[in-house]
Amino acid sequence: VLSRPRTRAGKPLFDGYEFADFSGARDSASQRKAIRVASARGVRKPRMVQRSMTRDTLQSETLRSLEAATNERVRLAFGRDHQFSIPVGLATEIGLRGKTWREALDSLVLGTYGGPGLAQISEFAQKFNGWLISRSRPPYFFSRTKAAYYGVPAENPRPGLADSTTYRLTELYPGPQKQYAPKPLNWIGDNGTVGGQTIVGLVLLYELLDEAQRRGIPVAVWPFDGLDINSSAYEGRHVMFEPYPSSVRDLGVRQTDWNDAEASVLYIQQADQAGELPALLDLHALTEEQRARVLFEGWIIGHRP
Repeated sequence: VLSRPRTRAGKPLFDGYEFADFSGARDSASQRKAIRVASARGVRKPRMVQRSMTRDTLQSETLRSLEAATNERVRLAFGRDHQFSIPVGLATEIGLRGKTWREALDSLVLGTYGGPGLAQISEFAQKFNGWLISRSRPPYFFSRTKAAYYGVPAENPRPGLADSTTYRLTELYPGPQKQYAPKPLNWIGDNGTVGGQTIVGLVLLYELLDEAQRRGIPVAVWPFDGLDINSSAYEGRHVMFEPYPSSVRDLGVRQTDWNDAEASVLYIQQADQAGELPALLDLHALTEEQRARVLFEGWIIGHRP
């Protein structure tokens, strides 16, 4: 258990901040071009952690950083810019309704829900679509520019913001930069989409939590472990968050992989140092039905209910 006590008003929750701009690319060369990690301690300016990483080396670096911080009794806020869960409507459709987030994550990764286990999106998307069609359901994944490559439709087979199989609740609420809205999970391969990196990201998230537990590294994931960051579930633990860099990056800053990683760090660092995180990370303003949904779907840090 880490040394920092439960946060009182005006005091920072965390000692350090580390966020990665992730990549769903298949080959390691493309991953090295895209994955960037920004890290900061206290009020210090974020620095780049290495320059060239694959998803495997990112995983190793994250575990190394968490283990070192634990030994130093330093508490970290960290994260990666992909969705941490699937929409509740999709979970209902594929038989995962009623499971906790961690139970559903295990089932998706291992394929114990009855469909294909999570894999590289170029393999998974067509298999998942085919499995749904075999169950008399519409296909899920689509790509407007790479449909032939992925073997998926070129148009969204499930259009509309009201479709709870494609959008999570958090994606319907605005972030600080309201003109940027997250893309739905089922949109893959096109510029700005995150469906592909989410599918591989969930596998790494599953493995990260499993390995952290094995090593005795105390990690919680907000808001799945509690809607209020001051709840006992987060005491003495590093906490993982889902960022959406475009919603917090200053409008005058060009979009790059490094700028996205840095923007994620700066947003939570500045809010924490200003004593604003407890209010930002309390979702009890949602209705009872919405709170139950968020405990399964997660929430993007900075989006306001």
